[in-house]
This record gives sequence, structure tokens and C-alpha cells, in this order.
Amino acid sequence: MSGDQLRQHSCRLVGGVPTVKQMWPFICQFVDKLFRETIEPAVQTANPYLSSFCFSKIDMGDKVTGGTEPVETGRLKSLFKSI
Repeated sequence: MSGDQLRQHSCRLVGGVPTVKQMWPFICQFVDKLFRETIEPAVQTANPYLSSFCFSKIDMGDKVTGGTEPVETGRLKSLFKSI
């Protein structure tokens, strides 16, 4: 990683530990990779009718609100193609 990239990703630490708000972009990347590399293939192999199953968009938002509400899933949209 170059010096410019390090400066771009540097963050102020609270007590030496990054906050969830600071880590959020990386958490989103991790979840996207988890869904695409682990969950998608598991669903595809679980049932022959789901062999073309894929997540078209995984969007966890661009910021953490810091509220006390638990994380919820929003609408799940499925698209089916006639074969």
C-alpha cells in the first residue's frame, strides 16, 4: 500500500481501537465477499433449481448511525427467469 493510500485509510483510534464507524467500509467489503464466495455457492449446490442463484446487490449502507436498534434486513427481492 502506498503512502497516499495509507493516509487515505488512516483513522483516529479511540483507546487504540478503531470504532465500528471507522471499520464500516471494511465490514461491508467482508460481508459482500462472504455472501458471494460462501453463501451463493452453498445455495446453488443445495438445489438444482437454484443453480443460477446469485446476489445482484448487497448494500449495507454507507454509514453507521450509532443507534441502539438491532441490525435488520430490508426488502429481499428475487427475480426468476423462465427456463
